[in-house]
Amino acid sequence: MKIQNTKNSQQMLLVSISLIAIIIIITVVLIITQPNHPQQLNQLLLLPPETATSEPWFTSIGQSTNEFNNLLTIIKSDIQKIRPGDFEIKVFIGPYFKHIGTVGQLYKNSSGSEYSILLDTEFYNTLLPEEKKVFVAHEAGHILFNNPRDNSLKALTDAQILADNFATKYVHPRHVKSWLDKIYYDYLERSNRLELLLTSQ
Repeated sequence: MKIQNTKNSQQMLLVSISLIAIIIIITVVLIITQPNHPQQLNQLLLLPPETATSEPWFTSIGQSTNEFNNLLTIIKSDIQKIRPGDFEIKVFIGPYFKHIGTVGQLYKNSSGSEYSILLDTEFYNTLLPEEKKVFVAHEAGHILFNNPRDNSLKALTDAQILADNFATKYVHPRHVKSWLDKIYYDYLERSNRLELLLTSQ
């Protein structure tokens, strides 16, 4: 009986140690994978920064560009027909992938009066001129097609597809498809939707 109790105690101790080890590993992984900037996660989720007067973190990492001003003027006008109100859209190009883990991101400031499109330099430089326009138009499409309250895979996929389709209003679908061909993650469903667009023309 005493031997059995000792075995049970040893097993319980082993289970407890294993659980503690798992918790420590998970904590370390979460700390390591945390964003590099304290405001970064909130900004990626389109939440307001900590202070409305502070410069957004991404301005110190990338450079703004006026290259797409004509395109953005047209896009802004179209968006305002659906969602009235005055706002600015700016484009920043910089080494954002190593900071946010994605090649493109839309950021909204606290008042909703300014949207910033963040484009990763390395990926951006692989694109042809028309594909760069697709990139900008797609990210601008998320002004209309983004639901921060629903982070389900279906909602995220739907938002991406809608933003792809939005981009085809400004750039031919074949350029949207070639842009998708260069993206590093699985885009099969999105690509299939574009094939339908191409064949229907």
